[in-house]
Amino acid sequence: MSIDFESVKKSYGRCMITRETKDAFFKTFYQTFLNSNADIQEMFKNTQFDKQITMLKNAIGMAILFAEKQDDLARDVLTKIRHSHSRARRNIKPEYYEFWLTSLVSTLEKCDPQFSVQLEAYWREMLQITIDYIVDGYES
Repeated sequence: MSIDFESVKKSYGRCMITRETKDAFFKTFYQTFLNSNADIQEMFKNTQFDKQITMLKNAIGMAILFAEKQDDLARDVLTKIRHSHSRARRNIKPEYYEFWLTSLVSTLEKCDPQFSVQLEAYWREMLQITIDYIVDGYES
């Protein structure tokens, strides 16, 4: 399948269009993600969520840019995430990314009024490119 990046960007834009929709998006995402697995809840117990939300917002934008264009800036940002999430640093286990992906897709479905099965497929394929890149650095 070929990813329709314009549709993905518009979907994310609809979720970020106002402060209310943006706040609802991140609140929904973190509620869903933290409730998806007890280990994940534990990892986030001392998290400053204002900072975490800013990092997630930027990471999603970089994931789109990376998957679409293999952009150098996006690669640099994702390389930092890749290193920080490695076994030697934060030890974000590869299996946790499925919880992250499922939580994000579930949030998009709730927050994007134009969400569809086709859009879900685009999001999943696009995000998997980034997840694969990050997970590939887990042992380094």
